[in-house]
Amino acid sequence: MSQLERFQSETKISANREWVSYYIENGSNYPITLEIDPTNTCPLGCEKCIWHEFREGVKDSLSAEVMMRVVEEAALLGVKSIIWTGGGEPLANSGTISAILRSNELGMKNGMFTTGVSLTPRRTEELLDVLSWVRFHLDGSSANTYSRIHQVPKSVYYKVIENIGNFTKRKKEKGSKISIGIGSVALYENFSEVSELARLTKRLGLDYFQYKHDLTQMTNSEYMTWWNSDVTTMLQELSCELESSTFKLQFSNNINYEVPDLSPFCHIHHMNTAITADGRVGYC
Repeated sequence: MSQLERFQSETKISANREWVSYYIENGSNYPITLEIDPTNTCPLGCEKCIWHEFREGVKDSLSAEVMMRVVEEAALLGVKSIIWTGGGEPLANSGTISAILRSNELGMKNGMFTTGVSLTPRRTEELLDVLSWVRFHLDGSSANTYSRIHQVPKSVYYKVIENIGNFTKRKKEKGSKISIGIGSVALYENFSEVSELARLTKRLGLDYFQYKHDLTQMTNSEYMTWWNSDVTTMLQELSCELESSTFKLQFSNNINYEVPDLSPFCHIHHMNTAITADGRVGYC
């Protein structure tokens, strides 16, 4: 069954009680997790990307020097982990891997969201030893759908599948403990291929398949009705077919985003802070 029946922020809070106690006593604390967007450049052109309009302007990228300084200062401040994300494609910045290697040397854990387009064999070897997890982004199980949704030539799909296959192959050969998955956005345009995409994920030897909401449609009642009826029903059936001790399906279930959050103040951004590709600190 779903690993994400509801968001479990309390799990992270309970695992970091010393941090919480300090925050309560002092009113602030340095983050436990830092998200870094190395660049806004991306090899894909997904029209449904939440960063699509933002990336139409200047293609910002952090310099290698800035990323290295951020990593070293984060370690000094007690940050425990870094998520390399975007924005754009983290590996589109030539300084990203060096910064990840340095972060690992300093004792921080690292995870990455990636398209898989720029994952060369050399980068695979470098990342397998220093990442705790990586999630690839695919919104189609066929070259036609992938090309249409991601706005790239069909050849890119075959290259990504090759890159992911090599990554999982090398993971097994090296005995790496890294967690690998594929994440896909729930779109009307790719729903007919979700079952095959989940099966493809399992055949490639990954650990999980995640089907997630289109964040631009969270307040669209028609979309959420479709999700809570057609999508979750299909995913529950698919879970019974595919899940095992080594493979899981992830999806949220029965979440009503139309109910307003009445909390007077949000604290979670103190625990998880982001640095964007233009060098700004984004709290949420």
